[in-house]
Amino acid sequence: MRSSWTRVGGLRTHARVVGQGPPLLLLHGLGCSSDYFEPLQQALSSGFTTFALDMAGFGHTRAPRHSYLQLERLTEHVAQWLVENDLGQIPVLGHSLGGEIAIDLAARFPECVAQLILCAPTGIPENPSVLRQMGNLLKDAPEERPALIAKLIKAYLRCGPSRMLAIARNQKCHLTGPLLERIRVPTLVIVGDLDPVIRPYTAHVLKRSIPLVKTLDLPRGTHALHDSCPLEVKEAILDFLLLEGSQSIIAANHTKAR
Repeated sequence: MRSSWTRVGGLRTHARVVGQGPPLLLLHGLGCSSDYFEPLQQALSSGFTTFALDMAGFGHTRAPRHSYLQLERLTEHVAQWLVENDLGQIPVLGHSLGGEIAIDLAARFPECVAQLILCAPTGIPENPSVLRQMGNLLKDAPEERPALIAKLIKAYLRCGPSRMLAIARNQKCHLTGPLLERIRVPTLVIVGDLDPVIRPYTAHVLKRSIPLVKTLDLPRGTHALHDSCPLEVKEAILDFLLLEGSQSIIAANHTKAR
């Protein structure tokens, strides 16, 4: 693992980089940081160079207190980071709130996204209740690994409750639904059957609305299914990217990664 630092829009932006092979971008959830992708990055390390980005105001990427509080601004920061690092059009995985950012990125900056992988994405249905989301996250906590909970607490404290609340409220203004039909890249939606945050309705809407979409239900998958089921998520990613005709180097690394 190494830390990568890029100056993006005046922000010294951090990414946690692991592995070797073609690039894959990972976008974290609300209040989280790149650290919680560690199990998935390790699982993918022999097949991909994974970039777990600390989005503006999260993790090690510091942002002014009253800036980057809108999902659109977070998306623009991600797009600019991709340009600054000359990564071109690559697969993007978004978890939870990161799934909303990934959808926004694919719709508004299609030149940045080759394939889209949505792990337990939030934002569907529209205008989610902040209190309900928080309540569902509390329900999910006992199902997650204690090591993950410790990382989340550390990340939440670093991010701060005011930023988390402001972005959660901004979800009410950020309409994800109208963006779905604008996605023109192959998309994989992964949800866990133990997840109290993402309901079956979410996967149904995504499957109905995104032109090129596949869905996968993971048994024993929690909301943080990239942590509770990293090997299963890895296999789903490899199979999906191979099926969608990714570069031959990915095919070579598929056998190696297994």
